[in-house]
Amino acid sequence: MHQNNYSSFRRFDNTPYQKAQTARRNMIERTDLEPVSCVYLFQLFPFSIAFDRTMTIREVGEKIRELFGGEEMVGLPVETFFLIHRPRVIFTWANIYILQKVVVELECLNSHFTKHPICDRRNSASTRNLLLKGQMRLIEEWDAIIYLCVPLLSNLQEMQEVGLYLTDLCLHDSSREIVLAGWQHGARLEISYEKQEERSRKLEQNLKKADEWKQKGDDLLYSMIPKAVALRLRNGEDAIETCEILYFQSFDDVTVLFGEIVEFAELCARLTAMEAVTCINDVFSLFDKVTDAYNVFKVETVGQVYMLVSGAPERRPDHAQNVARAALDMIAQVSKMTTSDGENVLVRIGETISVNQRTMI
Repeated sequence: MHQNNYSSFRRFDNTPYQKAQTARRNMIERTDLEPVSCVYLFQLFPFSIAFDRTMTIREVGEKIRELFGGEEMVGLPVETFFLIHRPRVIFTWANIYILQKVVVELECLNSHFTKHPICDRRNSASTRNLLLKGQMRLIEEWDAIIYLCVPLLSNLQEMQEVGLYLTDLCLHDSSREIVLAGWQHGARLEISYEKQEERSRKLEQNLKKADEWKQKGDDLLYSMIPKAVALRLRNGEDAIETCEILYFQSFDDVTVLFGEIVEFAELCARLTAMEAVTCINDVFSLFDKVTDAYNVFKVETVGQVYMLVSGAPERRPDHAQNVARAALDMIAQVSKMTTSDGENVLVRIGETISVNQRTMI
């Protein structure tokens, strides 16, 4: 079964419209307007630049002159003040002549709004210099090209830096709306940035506190068990196997230190219970700090007795020297301490050295 497709055409008379358009064009061609002085032209278009075939500036608008701080620009090469930003072509008369129907962007050089030298110029809107956007038109009577443009500003802050106001921008395009919209968008971004910055600051503080608490936990852990054992357990090794390995090991060369507070009973009788506990805590806390500076390990504290060892569970050939240095440092540090009633704190320290299963005291 075949389906037939049909197309129909309707003819209508377009003659009246064509006659109206022809009459309109003839009226424009027959209308002779009085010549307008270039002074008024540059007043009507304050953002304008006129240059001749030699790329020399013939005249500039008032606002363009203000952008460069009132500097004399007429008679100087246009490349001294401007660089073609878009389209990417060489800034010559021939190239500009064929770009009359194309939107052209120029970059201001050495203006009061210049952010970076030309050698550091980037395509980023935050680092580039002030841009002008407009169209090139050939004025045959002048044998020159005039560039009618407006500045590309993203917010009110840039406008203030340039020294312009909203009234200076063109009424016939969206320049003012773009600046206001950019300012509103920038304000929202600034608020969002401040919130994110506050969150980042809190996160940094929390991470710092977490590191501090982790360090405190490590110090507490290492004060209870050897660091080598703690690292094995932290790596996920079985606790029973770790203890068995250490238990069945033999250490032939070790040095053990015992330290106690002299006349501890008299000290307890002379001080209150809290003062005595505080005194013992201060002495043993000082001993803990000393053990951290040497390769020794605190075993335990029983009453007023403090015990540490070197050479186990980590085998070290200099175990005796480490314990001796720790003992001397303990005595030196404790000699500076006094009890709450002004009496000096005295400690007694002894060492036991085992070398090849021979013990020396």
